[in-house]
Amino acid sequence: MRKVIGAIVVFLMSAWVATGRQEGGAAIDYINIYQKYMSPLKHTHCRMYPSCSAYGKMVFSLHSFPEAMVLTADRLTRCGHDLQYYPRTNISEFATAVDFPKGVEVPAGVLAGKENHVSAPTIVPKDSVQLRLQFVNHLINSRNFSGALTEIERLLFFYPTQYKQDASLYVNKMKCFEALGDYRSGLECYESLPAALKSDFDITYTAAHLLDKSNNPDAAIAKYLQACELMPIGSSKTPYGELAILYLGTSRYDLSLDALDRKYVEDKTSQFYISSIQVVQDAANAKRKNPWVARGLSIIPGFGYFYTESPSNAVAALLISAMLSYATYTSFSSGNTGVGIIVGLLDLSFYVGNIVGAGSSANRYNETMNRNAVNNLRKLNPYIN
Repeated sequence: MRKVIGAIVVFLMSAWVATGRQEGGAAIDYINIYQKYMSPLKHTHCRMYPSCSAYGKMVFSLHSFPEAMVLTADRLTRCGHDLQYYPRTNISEFATAVDFPKGVEVPAGVLAGKENHVSAPTIVPKDSVQLRLQFVNHLINSRNFSGALTEIERLLFFYPTQYKQDASLYVNKMKCFEALGDYRSGLECYESLPAALKSDFDITYTAAHLLDKSNNPDAAIAKYLQACELMPIGSSKTPYGELAILYLGTSRYDLSLDALDRKYVEDKTSQFYISSIQVVQDAANAKRKNPWVARGLSIIPGFGYFYTESPSNAVAALLISAMLSYATYTSFSSGNTGVGIIVGLLDLSFYVGNIVGAGSSANRYNETMNRNAVNNLRKLNPYIN
C-alpha cells in the first residue's frame, strides 16, 4: 500500500513540474483522482482522521508546494503508527486518531466526547408551581432534553410571574444545552439573564462549566473563581476541583495544588486528596521531550522519533529514507537522470518531513502526558452536576 501512495506522490511532483500551475493546484487535482479512482480499489481504510489524501489536500491548499510536500511526506510516514499520542474520534468506523494540519481547526463533533451526565434533582412538589418544575426535572432525567427545553420555554411564556426569577429553571435550561452539545446557546442564555440571576452561585457555576466544555480555559477559570466567591457556606458543590483540573491543563501546577488544598481543606487525609496531589506532582516533575533535540537527532532519519518514544514512526522514517536514497542512487548510476531528480526531490521531502515530524512528535508526546494527567485528575474530581 505504501508503494502505491509513494507512486501517487511521485505523480504529484511530476504533475506540478509539467503543468506549471501555481501552488498545489495540480497536486490537489491528482489527489482528487486518487480518491475517486484508486483509493476504492485498495479496500483498506486510513486509521487517522482526516485520511492522508484529505490531509494532503488541506496542506496543498494552505501552503506553498515545497512545504506541502514536506508536510504530506511527514503524514505518510506517520500514518497508522503510534496512535496513542493522538486524540480519539468516534465519527468513523475505521479511523481512530485525530490528526489535522497545524492551523486547521478541528470541526465540532470530531473529537470523541465523553457521555454527559446531566441530571436534575428530584423534588417533592408542594403546589402546582413546583409540580411543573418537577416535570422539567423528569424530562431531563429521562434524557429528553429537547422536550425539557420546550417545557421551560412554555413555563416562561405562560407563567412569567412564577418562573422568570427562578434560578433553578435557568440552570436546567443551560444543562439541556450542554447535554445537546450546544454550548454556545447555553452561554447565550446565561448572558441574557439579569444581573440578579447572574449573581446566583448555581447559575455561575453552570456557566463556568459550559465555558470549560467549549474549550475556553481562561474564561472558565475566571468564571469558576467568580463562582467561588458566590459559593454558599457548607455547599456540597465546590468549583475548586474544576479549577485544579484547568490549572493542571494549562501547566500552572502550583495553582492546581492550591485549588486542591482549598477543596479538601477539611479532609487532608482523604485518599482522593492524596491521589489528586500525586497526579499534579507527577505531571509537574515529568520529563518532557524537547522538540529541538528531536529535530537535531533526526539528521539520522528516525532517530528523533526514537527519542520521542514513537518506535513505529522511527522505523518507517528510516526505511522510507533508505529506500528512496537507494532509488535515487540507482537512478543516477544507471543514467536515468530525470527519474533520479524526481525521486531525489521526493527523498528530500521525506527527509525534511522526518525532521519536522520529529519536532511535532515531541509536542504530541508532551501534550499526551498532560492530557492523561488531566483525565486522571478529572476521574478523582468529577464535576458535580
